[in-house]
Amino acid sequence: MIKKELNKLVEEMRFFKYKPKDNHELFAGWKDDGIRDHEIDWGEPKGKELPW
Repeated sequence: MIKKELNKLVEEMRFFKYKPKDNHELFAGWKDDGIRDHEIDWGEPKGKELPW
């Protein structure tokens, strides 16, 4: 059990040691949730925000 937890911790720490060269490497392991920005209700513009 401890070995499994240790391996998981090492795997998580590996992220901090590795410096990605571009966005593709940075998000290589990203799991897509399928939500896109045009599907999100951002609300009405307020203050100095531009109305898109």
